[in-house]
Amino acid sequence: MPEQIIESQQPLKDAINRVTNNGRDKWTFTAWTTPGTANFPTKIVDQISQENATSGMRGVVTHPNGTTKNFTIRHDYDFALGMPSDGNGGKGYHVNVELPNEKFAFSSKTRGENYFADCVQMLSQRRLHDGDEAAANWFMEPKENQQTKQDVVLKAAPDFLFRNERNILKRFQTISLLRRLIDEVQDPPLLVLEYLDSNLLTESATKRVQSSEVKHITKSVLQALAALHEEGIVHTGA
Repeated sequence: MPEQIIESQQPLKDAINRVTNNGRDKWTFTAWTTPGTANFPTKIVDQISQENATSGMRGVVTHPNGTTKNFTIRHDYDFALGMPSDGNGGKGYHVNVELPNEKFAFSSKTRGENYFADCVQMLSQRRLHDGDEAAANWFMEPKENQQTKQDVVLKAAPDFLFRNERNILKRFQTISLLRRLIDEVQDPPLLVLEYLDSNLLTESATKRVQSSEVKHITKSVLQALAALHEEGIVHTGA
């Protein structure tokens, strides 16, 4: 069956909308998909084995009239031909959709191998830590479609810094002295961090900070640094 290549700014969101008829059809999870050996970049081997690597999912969608159809949605990268900018006709990072008698590739045209690796790693970690149901819900319901009243901080960063901060925050989720990682957004990749109402700089500009408060804050900072140092991590930021 011929594959239709569709340029997309939000490949995963557009792929899900294609499968679910823009949210009108209900979906159910059936199985995970894994990247093939050739599509398993070494960057993914961070905290995930190839056996546990997850690139997408299979499921069934049910139309309001009761008819059903199988589907597959998965992250992919064109390792054979590379990026569109390489001039070889490659799709770069894209999201594959397989439906009965239809096949699509939603391609961002600009996202590369690192982005694919990040998507696989995030979904794999969700699957391992949260279980099938929660991970499938997270995958099929991108955060831009959800509403929340909780104040959060959204943080973007270059690929290496993004993966590094995410992995460190996951390791130290139980330490209350560090800003908490609440969630992750896949498309585009963002860290959803705990929102803090204020900070020492803001408070000191509006009132006199008591010596007892300075001691408490200093102690908390040193305890957080000590926890990082015990794990062999050096904080180099200001």
